[in-house]
Amino acid sequence: MLDGIFLSRKILPDRNNMTFEKSIEKSGIFSEISDRNLFTKRMEVNTQILPPRKLIVILVDALRESFVDGDFINYVGDYKGYRMQLFKKLKEKYPKRLKMFTSIADMPTVTNQRIRGMSTGTVPLVFDLGGNAGVSSQIVEDSIIYQAKAMGKTIKMYGDDFWLGLYPTSFDEHEIFPSLDVTNLHDNDNLVRRRVLDQIHNHSDWDILWTHTLGIDHAGHTFNTLGEGMNRKIKDIEQIIEEIIENLPDNTTIALISDHGLTPIGSHGGKSDDEIYTFVAYFQKDVDFPEDRNPSEKLKIISQISTCPNIAVLGGLNFPFSNVGSWIPEIITFSPNSTKHQQLLETLKIFVRNEVQTYIYITKYLEITEISDPGTKAKMEAYLLSIEGRFKTLVFKFKSSSSLYSAEGTPSAEEIDQLEADIYEYIDTGSERILEIKELLIPEWNVSYINTSIAIGALSMLVLVFKVLKRDTEEKDKIKQS
Repeated sequence: MLDGIFLSRKILPDRNNMTFEKSIEKSGIFSEISDRNLFTKRMEVNTQILPPRKLIVILVDALRESFVDGDFINYVGDYKGYRMQLFKKLKEKYPKRLKMFTSIADMPTVTNQRIRGMSTGTVPLVFDLGGNAGVSSQIVEDSIIYQAKAMGKTIKMYGDDFWLGLYPTSFDEHEIFPSLDVTNLHDNDNLVRRRVLDQIHNHSDWDILWTHTLGIDHAGHTFNTLGEGMNRKIKDIEQIIEEIIENLPDNTTIALISDHGLTPIGSHGGKSDDEIYTFVAYFQKDVDFPEDRNPSEKLKIISQISTCPNIAVLGGLNFPFSNVGSWIPEIITFSPNSTKHQQLLETLKIFVRNEVQTYIYITKYLEITEISDPGTKAKMEAYLLSIEGRFKTLVFKFKSSSSLYSAEGTPSAEEIDQLEADIYEYIDTGSERILEIKELLIPEWNVSYINTSIAIGALSMLVLVFKVLKRDTEEKDKIKQS
């Protein structure tokens, strides 16, 4: 029976630990050494334009998009409860320093699988029996956590204990609460608030604060999403986020992400709109994000797997080896002293690095995997050929338009406008192709088996709640006896 739950994708333990020049050389994309050398030279990142910043990741468990208020929200559904007002205020006060998105989660919408996908940038291999009730095994594939450690970053983690199961030795400091004690609505969230504020005000020895609040998810499991219990918890989380933002120092970016939504009865695991539509925001006080290229009244809809490359870019990290997420070019922080020409070139360089890593991963994947579906294999091979053609086209442009594609050039305003159009056309096309590859790695789920495993998980959760209540009763009796 379990065969229907496992995915067919093979895990590759490789790490992206090569320089960009070595990556290009290993890829074998360029047969001409002169073309390869020109390509790598033009793709050298200018660190003066991309200064290092601190990063605070706040994963709000079960932050369904409809729990946030605003005309910009894409999905509200039938929800009639309290909706966060904070982001409407931030949008008015910091219109250029807040980026918000509708993030669509993949199936199954359980925390274990979603945080695996967001941290590695790839499709999780296995659906653990019972979803979150299963023991979280250590992640083997490359990830933004591993990349941060490899680059000497100091990471401190506070909140959901699931992260220690996935990354038991990766955090320089941690304080956790058990994720499965759904009757505890506040201790974990208060811990996140207290420790983040303490780190902001009293410590400077960190590069990344990685946090995970549980209150909204637990309120859903305890009450459902329809009553006052959920309203209070959404307000609590809103206040915690607001307090962190109010105390946010310069040179620091907040990445507010979520794993999944909630059904009206407070469950998750399936693919209803309530479960897959989540809210994501990036915020900083001291410097603007790039302007939206195609401004809209509604939030841009992105794939949740883009969380991985987005955080990698914000944290100054390499893309994980198996990443098939597509970086969103609005999520970047340039030096205020940089020119638009410089910013466009750096934007192109980062996206090309995204493509290079995906190319290397798919090449290795095809080498070691026997893909039974000839159509899937053909599409992956076609993707590799398209990348080779795209890079060779770039080399041609480097040769024929050197003033445009070189930082030493001084193009006119009209030329910069044309460069911007060309670069973003390149990125938009490439993003679509990367996400197509991601979809090829997701086989059809056996829904009946998933439902069975979710049912097992629900039963496990009931048993856990019973044990917690029994423990509390026993502790109260001991106090009375003493």
